[in-house]
Amino acid sequence: MNRITYICIMKGFHHTIILLFILFSISATHAQVTAEIEKSSINIGEQTIITIHANSSSKNNIIFPSYDSLQSIIPGIEVLKTEDKTNVPNQISRSYTITSFDTASYEIPSFNVSVNGKTYSTNSLPLKVESVEIDTTNVEKIYDLKPALEPAFQLSEWTFPVIASILTMLISVLLIYIIIRIKDNKPIIRRFKLKPYIPPHKKAMNEIERIKDTDLWQTGDTKEYYTQLTDILRRYMQGRYGFNAMEMTTNEIVDELQKVNDENSIRELNSLFSTADMVKFAKAKPELSENDKNLINAIAYIQHTKKEEVVDNTTKEIVIEDVRSKNRKKTLYISIAVTLIVLSFILFYLIQQIFILNY
Repeated sequence: MNRITYICIMKGFHHTIILLFILFSISATHAQVTAEIEKSSINIGEQTIITIHANSSSKNNIIFPSYDSLQSIIPGIEVLKTEDKTNVPNQISRSYTITSFDTASYEIPSFNVSVNGKTYSTNSLPLKVESVEIDTTNVEKIYDLKPALEPAFQLSEWTFPVIASILTMLISVLLIYIIIRIKDNKPIIRRFKLKPYIPPHKKAMNEIERIKDTDLWQTGDTKEYYTQLTDILRRYMQGRYGFNAMEMTTNEIVDELQKVNDENSIRELNSLFSTADMVKFAKAKPELSENDKNLINAIAYIQHTKKEEVVDNTTKEIVIEDVRSKNRKKTLYISIAVTLIVLSFILFYLIQQIFILNY
């Protein structure tokens, strides 16, 4: 191979490489865009879909036409919705849901799509919008308007009425309870009748007369006889001198009596209490004469130590106003008023909500 042949071969190879590079660059930047329509014939108000496909190895620099909702592509054709799709490799698609309310035959012009800064145009699309056929054979038959559909039941709409109903029942129960409390509450005005005052010595003598009528010391029940007799004397001392003789022993009673009585009376009374203790605790059986003597000594002691008092025998009535009950009733009345007000508001709102829901 001579030098000239070699130079020619090298130049041809170099031109081939340049040509291949140019062809590759052209194929790498070339894009193909097409447009298609789902239905080319629709009724007035019906919808159809226009889809634009862009085939390109670069998906980041593709710009489709953009339309707002209810924006017109051409006069008479409106876009309702736009949606992008990338289901096929190296292809991006955008669909436009369109409609028309004018009967006509339209020629939708080509769309411009930008790919890597270069603009490509799609093919144009035909669209025919036809009117809806009307049955002219039954024009005399007229149909009335259909009634409005009832809305679906929603629990959220009834939440407050249900809660208000429960509150109404609870407040009603509370109101009934308050009214019952007022009815059963203690009266504000109380009336007391005071019995005539009876001096201690008269009470004691009346009870001794009752013992004498029973003849206990003669029937043999000496324990019961001395128990009743000493209790009468203890109650008399408690009313006459003010110390708690019912809870004292015989010695304690004698010690208290020494402060106010003479020794002779105390000696006779001490003998009576000693005999009573022997009968109650040692089961002693005194003679009938001794029982009679002790009864006489008890009467003599009462007569000797009694205190004469001026007594008003008329029955008196005392009227007392219970302030605590009065304040409690005021509180209950205020509670009733507040409860009635709250209940009225709840019932009014509940009726209003039910009226709104029904109509």
